[in-house]
Amino acid sequence: MPGYAPLTPCNVWQARMVCAMAKKFPIHPAHPERLCWGCDKYCPADAMACGNGTSRTQHPVEFFGDDWFDWQAPTAGVEQPPPLPEPPVAA
Repeated sequence: MPGYAPLTPCNVWQARMVCAMAKKFPIHPAHPERLCWGCDKYCPADAMACGNGTSRTQHPVEFFGDDWFDWQAPTAGVEQPPPLPEPPVAA
C-alpha cells in the first residue's frame, strides 16, 4: 500500500515496542483534578498540548467515586440468555 512501510522484522519489533510502552492508567491518582485524562499524554489541566478540546477530561474517580474500578453492572432482574447448545462431536 502506498504510504506504508513494508513489514520487516525491524518494523514489527518497533511496532511491538510502541504498543508495549503505553502508559498504565492509574486507578486511584492522588490529585486527579490536576491532569487531563483524555489521552496518554496526561497534560496539566492548565497547559493541554494534545488539542483534546478546551476543557480537560476528568478521571473516572471524579465521576463515579473511589470505588469506580470495582463497579459491576446490576444483574438482578435481568434475564440471562439460554446456554448455547453443545457442539456436535465429529465421529
